[in-house]
Parts: sequence; structure tokens; C-alpha cells
Amino acid sequence: MNFNDLKIFTSIFETQSLNKSAKSLGYAQSNITERLKIIESTFNSSFFVRSYNGVKPTPQGKEMYKFAIDTLNRLEKLQKDFRQEKNNILTSELLLNYAMNQENMLNIETDKIVIKKTGDISSEALKHNYKIIYSFKELNSSQGYKKEIRNLKSYYLCSEDLPVTKGLPLIVNSDLECPFRKESLKNYKIAHDKKYLEINSFANILDILQKGIGYSLLPDYLIDLKKLRKFSSEPVNIVFYVYKKKIY
Repeated sequence: MNFNDLKIFTSIFETQSLNKSAKSLGYAQSNITERLKIIESTFNSSFFVRSYNGVKPTPQGKEMYKFAIDTLNRLEKLQKDFRQEKNNILTSELLLNYAMNQENMLNIETDKIVIKKTGDISSEALKHNYKIIYSFKELNSSQGYKKEIRNLKSYYLCSEDLPVTKGLPLIVNSDLECPFRKESLKNYKIAHDKKYLEINSFANILDILQKGIGYSLLPDYLIDLKKLRKFSSEPVNIVFYVYKKKIY
């Protein structure tokens, strides 16, 4: 007996006719009769009383109907859940923006996205089963994942409406492990007396730049996307990693 047999059984129960059931399911009546015999043999029970004008369910048939309906409903729900299974994705805030705008790989309506600071991604990756992980740092353990090494071409950017002047403050992410912060501060402390501004999120940095308050090292795809301009002409390549779960 299989799931299709349960569908045949429920059809017979609801139509109370082998002939009507055969027509609705697209089978020959002899096939329906044979499958019903197999179902009854499997449970060693008689589920219907045959008569000249159709079939009537026995008490055992009524119990079997409840079981069949419950099983088929569970099967349908399981199939629906599998079709709508969400991708678990781990990423930093900036790389989430990159993946959504440059790769079109993420769907915020269906994917389960976990955002962590760069320094917390390796430890978080060990706690749950993620299908894709975007990280600026290599994972401490990447077993079961295929690793891709990529580069983000970046520039120091500012508002497109802002003239380039020497008095603008540098804006960096407050996450100490952020590679854009590290690259920005390599020579800044030596060459400048003014204090840089630390901002706690990528979104807030963009907001400040668009208001013309400072400049910051960011990926070049944001130039057109966020109406920014290059504050300096020297590109900086920032390495990041994409880990994709292996399918065996």
C-alpha cells in the first residue's frame, strides 16, 4: 500500500461508488477494485459493504477514512514545507547589502538571514547549519563548505554633492574586525591629527555620507546605487569569503 492507495480509498469513501471513483481519478474500475482489495488485505479488514447501488463504509472503514485524511493532510503540509524551505544565511551587514544588490542571491521574504559582526561570524557558524556564509574573515572551521575567495573593489567615497576638501572627517565602522575600518586606519593616525568618527552600522555610515558629513572607504558599486562620488582615485581591494554548503 502507498500514498496513492490512500487517495483511492478516500475517493471511494466520499463518492460511495467504485465507478464514480474510477472516473474521477482516471482509472479503470477494475484497477480501483484491485487496489481496494490490497488495502483491505493490508489491514485484514473489510472497509465497505458492496451493494447494487454502490458501497457503504463499515465502522472500520470510517476509522480508516480518518487515518487516510490525516495522513494525506500531513503529507501535503510536509511537501509544502519542503517546497518553501528557507535558506539559512549568515552574513555581515555590508556583505548582505552586496549579496542583495550585486548577486541577487538572497530573498528577504523567504530566506532566513542572520546578521552578525565580522568578529562574531566564525563562532556563530558553529552553532547552526547555514547554507551560505558571507564573511570578511576565514572561518575557524569550514568543514562541509566550499570556499570562494572574492574581492570588493573599493574607494574612499563621499556625497556626490560634496566638494572634495581636506577638512572632511574619516568615518569608520566601530566593529574592530571590519576590514574597511582596518584599511582606513592603516595610515590615517599617522597622517592626520583630527579624530576619525566611529559609527556602529553600515546603514548609518551611508546615511551620514549622503548628508555630506564625511567620507568613508566603501565598495564602488555604491557610487551609483547611493549617489556617492570618489573622494580619492586610488582603489582598494577588500577580500571576503563565501562559504556554500556542499551537497553530497
